[in-house]
Amino acid sequence: MTQDALTVLNDIPFSIPPYFALLGRAIVTLEGVALSGDPNYGIIMESYPFVARKLLKEDRPEIQKALQQLLYAKPAGDGASGLQGTRLSALLNSALGVVAKSSSSFIDFDSIPEDSVDISTSLKFILSPSSKSLRSILVEESVTAGDILLRQAARKVFQQVINSLPRPPLFGQFLPRPEDIAIPFLIPREKIPLPASYEESDSMLNLDFDRVQRAVRDMKLTPKRMTAKDFLEISAPKLSREEELYAISLTDLATQTLGRDAGMIINGNMLLDLDGTSRMALRVLSSGQLPFLNNALFSTTQISSFFQSLRGGDQRGSSTGGVDELVAGVSSLPAQEAAVLQNMVNTVLLRLNNQLIDRLKSHL
Repeated sequence: MTQDALTVLNDIPFSIPPYFALLGRAIVTLEGVALSGDPNYGIIMESYPFVARKLLKEDRPEIQKALQQLLYAKPAGDGASGLQGTRLSALLNSALGVVAKSSSSFIDFDSIPEDSVDISTSLKFILSPSSKSLRSILVEESVTAGDILLRQAARKVFQQVINSLPRPPLFGQFLPRPEDIAIPFLIPREKIPLPASYEESDSMLNLDFDRVQRAVRDMKLTPKRMTAKDFLEISAPKLSREEELYAISLTDLATQTLGRDAGMIINGNMLLDLDGTSRMALRVLSSGQLPFLNNALFSTTQISSFFQSLRGGDQRGSSTGGVDELVAGVSSLPAQEAAVLQNMVNTVLLRLNNQLIDRLKSHL
């Protein structure tokens, strides 16, 4: 870097600020001291975990911009838009001290380290105060990804249901198709209001469930006659080419981290693989670590044993153990991190609900 700076100085006359020169000298001196003790020392590799933690924690505009540029930059040959899951995983690993190296002095942003941290550790770090900057990006991205995946799933399930409906053998060709029959739909006329500001403690909306329930109860509905096909086109518009590529990348990420069955559900093919869907449901329920499993009649252990007996020896699609690990990680979260996660989920769900209402209202 010093050689390059001197070359530029000879061609273009400009002055280097004194503080910048002093910082450069200090870094070179520190690296020289370290290299005398460890010839394999790399100052960039050693300092990157600190840089990664600063990127994830600080919420200053310039830090947010740098974080977005890192997470949204497309690797060569990747046409999918949106947040790059591999880069997010690499950044989280780097912040936790596990850095993927492409050489002795360069960081590989597009590779996950072989000894990467587990899902539970990553989840706890994301929900901790150390990832305040990242969470606001994740909420925005979750809304975008959720909208794309729900639209894709709705269109696939609708087509699969329509194709499976029986038709009378003789007069079926003279009858209207089920998707073309106009029926009344109740369209909401107003959205559920969201709080105007974010909580400083966790950067997430602090939702008042009583207020949300009152808004749902008092919501005004307008009847509208339309066909099921038209309702689908309004509520779940067809994905663009970029959205399709993004959905494929999300499916691949889910398959790699959570297993084949999870990828199948994310891709919206629940009805095409009922065995995989049931396996996924049983894997989650048999963990015994979901809050709603507790009741007065049966203990969580008894309920878990019941669903484990239903699973039997069928462990296909569970080679990664990602779903079990994720459920275990969520259930073991401390109270503060669990509240942050709940606020994130509630915020995403309400925003997705309001997006749907906006689409439906536009066709009243």
